[in-house]
Amino acid sequence: MNVKGKIALLVAMAGLAAAAPAGASLIRYTADLTAAQVVDGGGSASTASGTALVTLDDTLFTVTTDVTWSGLSGPADRAHLHFAPAGVSRSVADPNTYFFHEVLDDPARTVLNCNLVFTDCVPPSGSSVDVLQLAVDNGYGAGLALGYSTDSFADLVLAMNSGDIYIDMHTANYPAGEIRGQLAAQTVPEPATLALAALGLLGASFSRRVRRPKAPQAMRLQ
Repeated sequence: MNVKGKIALLVAMAGLAAAAPAGASLIRYTADLTAAQVVDGGGSASTASGTALVTLDDTLFTVTTDVTWSGLSGPADRAHLHFAPAGVSRSVADPNTYFFHEVLDDPARTVLNCNLVFTDCVPPSGSSVDVLQLAVDNGYGAGLALGYSTDSFADLVLAMNSGDIYIDMHTANYPAGEIRGQLAAQTVPEPATLALAALGLLGASFSRRVRRPKAPQAMRLQ
């Protein structure tokens, strides 16, 4: 890229960084799902495993859950986000106001349907993506309160950051949960941060290109 092209790109990226929303952020939460983490229903002896990625968007007020799993003892009819610390049953943590969200299929689907109509449930190995659209920075409706002060989106972020939300999967052999994973936070850089970082790298490259000294000429023998 020539000098004029680099200058134009620098200007464009600066504008992009300035235009990015100041307070917007995506926060990711990840979990490894295992049987060892299950405490409800007497625990689980399953050898199944899974991974989960939950992304909160504090501008759109969405909760996006991406789950991948393998080796379940049978088809799964449910997977949930629950409010409870690691090693604690959701019914012990707060039986009336804990956060709950169905992230796989439909709450009306039952284990019996899994056994009778396979298409009603997900297979023992697979993946699924769910998007929950919450009200604008407000509560989550009947039965979905967090038990925090305002039940706002910020409260959900607080609960997630505190390690108080987990995801689990249910099957006929383990109706209370076959695998479970406690979600831990990982912050994703904001668009403006990424743009500024790229801007800095490009600027450094431009500076090196402009200031590069000429190679010394070979000395002539007298």
